[in-house]
Amino acid sequence: MGGSCRLFVAAYPPPEVAERLLLLLDSVAPPRDLKRVNPPDIHLTLQFIGEVLIKRVDEVSESVRRACSGAAAQMLTPRVLRTLPTEGPVRLVAVVTDWPPVLAEVQKRLAMRLANPRQRARGEVFLPHFTLARFAAPVAGWSIDDQIEVPAFKISEVCLVQSSLNRDRAMHRVIDRVPLP
Repeated sequence: MGGSCRLFVAAYPPPEVAERLLLLLDSVAPPRDLKRVNPPDIHLTLQFIGEVLIKRVDEVSESVRRACSGAAAQMLTPRVLRTLPTEGPVRLVAVVTDWPPVLAEVQKRLAMRLANPRQRARGEVFLPHFTLARFAAPVAGWSIDDQIEVPAFKISEVCLVQSSLNRDRAMHRVIDRVPLP
């Protein structure tokens, strides 16, 4: 089997929570149209992996399983509706969450196992968030940073996801699920 595929590791909110998070956009009056994320595609990226040879996907899946070993399901609380990045022109609107230590440890393990050397060299600080909408082009001089009231919800699995890019949006397909008991 030849070729490659684009992978990332994600946690998904329950469908009713994804719908509720999208409702937060109704209070936003952006200077340009926002392109909303489809509810089933709303996710928290724990680790972007990038292009992987198809013959290595099982190996990556096993690495994700090992990174999640011993981790239990966790409650996650949405905290802030925010534009990102926080400095300069904004590209998206997201919900930033709290970050339970167990999920932080899983994310750290995933980064150690699966981040490419360029990702490691950048040394970016992880910001747990669910992207709700994107701008077609960056927008300067407009931002949101509002506290929100959304009940906590359980993250009970971590998913290995294949992403295919097309003109309109990324198409996601879960290729493995790792339960967090």
